[in-house]
Amino acid sequence: MAYKNKQKAIEYLKRNKEKIKGYHKEYRQKNKDKISEKAKVYRIKNKDKLKQQRVKNKEKIKEYYQKSEVKIRIKIYLEENKEKIKEYKKEYRKKNKDKIEKRKKEWYKKNIDKVRSKSRLRYQNNREEILNKVKIYVQTHKEKVRIHHKNYQIKNRKKINNYNREYSKEYRKKHSKKVRARDRKWASKPENKEKKKKYLKEYRGKDEVKKRACFLKRTRKKTDLNFAIKTRLRRGLANAFNRYINDKKVMPSIKYGIDYNIIIQHLKPFPKDLSKYHIDHIRPLCSFKFNNSDNSINFEEVHKAFAPENHQWLLIKDNLSKNGKWIKQSELNFKDNTNAT
Repeated sequence: MAYKNKQKAIEYLKRNKEKIKGYHKEYRQKNKDKISEKAKVYRIKNKDKLKQQRVKNKEKIKEYYQKSEVKIRIKIYLEENKEKIKEYKKEYRKKNKDKIEKRKKEWYKKNIDKVRSKSRLRYQNNREEILNKVKIYVQTHKEKVRIHHKNYQIKNRKKINNYNREYSKEYRKKHSKKVRARDRKWASKPENKEKKKKYLKEYRGKDEVKKRACFLKRTRKKTDLNFAIKTRLRRGLANAFNRYINDKKVMPSIKYGIDYNIIIQHLKPFPKDLSKYHIDHIRPLCSFKFNNSDNSINFEEVHKAFAPENHQWLLIKDNLSKNGKWIKQSELNFKDNTNAT
């Protein structure tokens, strides 16, 4: 309807406000789909333009939604169309699943600190309530939770392993005494001794573990001279058991009263080129009676054979030519080494 006079048009609109409002409402109801389709087409065509407008009028929009009458209107609409909105959201989530996930991830990355602090605060304020809810959920959805955990662990195995490794290191540093006491208590139980033994046997038997252990040992021997000498001494004890003792099982050195650290101190100063020397037993090992009459180990003889005073540096060629010879010397004193480690 056209009007020549603007003032008359305004007056007309004021007088017939309710009538026009009713007409618009009726029109919208009759042409609901048509209007919705038009609006959709317009939004797609003018996507960037609408986005710019929203950014430009951000404060105005915010102010508008803060108005009490707008809030009331929205609240009434939401209550009246509860099921409709629910259905629409469900449908939208089905159609735009990937889009929603992507948007969520992007938003989470940008606001990670904010989310964490908010979650922490919420948990602190509602700890008991949250724990009860979680407990109830886990009990009622056991299978679902189990599958979810399993899938998460498969997808994030490396991430979980790295986190556990770092956390374990830090925890052991902070609570070293507590951890040692707990480990000792666990290991002292008879049922756990076998478990530990079996696990270590399987673990040390793996090829990658053997290779890594050899590599670390070689590297340490190059940098740590005391470790290199101690390795030689250990190997000497093992060889002695293989050649001269009926019981081939080698126990820790402490059981025989052998202290490698004291032997190392006795052997100092070391030769410049260790590759040309052997650690020789002054009194040859073949001269000791390591086995008792009942085939048990003679601990006293083992202790004497590996006493610090019975060790010396000897050139390889001289040691090979010695060939088990020994001139008994009354002044050679084998001290009782009781402080073995």
